[in-house]
Amino acid sequence: MDSENFNELYERQVDDLEVVVFKDANGISIVKKYPEKSKLNKDQSLMFIRLYLSNDFVCGGIERVKQDKKNKKRYHLVTSNLKSKRMVTNFAFNEEENFTFNKDKKKIYDKNEKSVTINKFVEILVKNHVKDKFILKIKRLRTSVVNRLLEILFWLVERKYTAEMFFFSINEINKKSSVLEKLVKDPLFRYFKISRNILLVFSIVLIPFLFFIQYKKLMNSNLFNVANPLLLFSCLISFFLCEKVTLLLDNKIREFSDENEEKRNFISKLYYIQFKHSFKLKL
Repeated sequence: MDSENFNELYERQVDDLEVVVFKDANGISIVKKYPEKSKLNKDQSLMFIRLYLSNDFVCGGIERVKQDKKNKKRYHLVTSNLKSKRMVTNFAFNEEENFTFNKDKKKIYDKNEKSVTINKFVEILVKNHVKDKFILKIKRLRTSVVNRLLEILFWLVERKYTAEMFFFSINEINKKSSVLEKLVKDPLFRYFKISRNILLVFSIVLIPFLFFIQYKKLMNSNLFNVANPLLLFSCLISFFLCEKVTLLLDNKIREFSDENEEKRNFISKLYYIQFKHSFKLKL
């Protein structure tokens, strides 16, 4: 069974804006509107649903997105705002959920052998997406904290993290990312490639520490002299470590932006936490 046949089994609904088959997977993507009375509809948010087959298992997800203004085939992920009175839950599911597709009966089965059509399965996804359970509020709080952490990590290497950097393609299962700008255009002292923000954080931590040492008289004040070779050596070591941290963190961000599914680093794992609002789907 190919994507075209999978597409034919789905009956297009009134609130569907687009139903497109994937180029790189056996499945379809569906872009749906939120109910007309919903605040999410008024701010032009949309539901982006992915359904595809992997070894006869049904996989996919549903996310809140907004259409890219320049490229109408791209949809930017929108994370839930904790200040919103009514929120939605982005989530994904894979083979572990044990939803299988029977090619002969053309229905989706769960582990208890209960079956539904593809259209009914999409309805179930939408109902779970718009639920606002207490446990999901806790998980969204976790996501908010993670997003702040990602913003800080990007800021440290003079980059800006926003959900709009990443988008879903209507006809491809894999997400892509925007091109990152070149890091550290002017190296410190023409040698060290240190982010100014990392240097700032290092200075904020170091200066109070030095004042504390001097106040407690733990070290001879005469040592704090520009002619002291130990002090110069310590500065060089500090710059070297700052450069290592800068390049390491920037390299991890670049790996994350390349969307290497086989080798996810800690930046990627933090990003994908927002897709782990999983709850048991029941047919």
